[in-house]
Amino acid sequence: MLSDIERDRKSPTVRLAYQIARALDCSITDLVTDDDGGTQRLAAEGVERTSHPSPLLHGGLEVAVYRLEPGATTGSMECNRPGTLETLVALDGAVELVLDGHATRLEEGDSTSHGVHRTEYRNTSDTDACRFLVLIDSSRSA
Repeated sequence: MLSDIERDRKSPTVRLAYQIARALDCSITDLVTDDDGGTQRLAAEGVERTSHPSPLLHGGLEVAVYRLEPGATTGSMECNRPGTLETLVALDGAVELVLDGHATRLEEGDSTSHGVHRTEYRNTSDTDACRFLVLIDSSRSA
């Protein structure tokens, strides 16, 4: 699979990219960002993630924008490194944030922050896509 991804034969899901990044001890943004620091998109199974590299907090701030098609989910992703803080801001539509199996619905304009949890993002709408911003502060992570 890694070989197919490197050769642009396959595009990993966000969940798989997260697992690969964790195994390599880096962020998804580090994994998919071009050498010139440009933004990169992961798109598979109705989930699109656009990474935006940031020099803030000595490179410890990752900025990602997600778009989930109706009914799409990222799948459950393992916990972040200890000390990581995530802030989610719903931009368009509604997103369901699932932390350790407990779901919270965020409507357009809502935001929330959380520490280290098993995380999943879901779009429970049958008709509308949703878009949200995730700020991942790993500047204090172990």
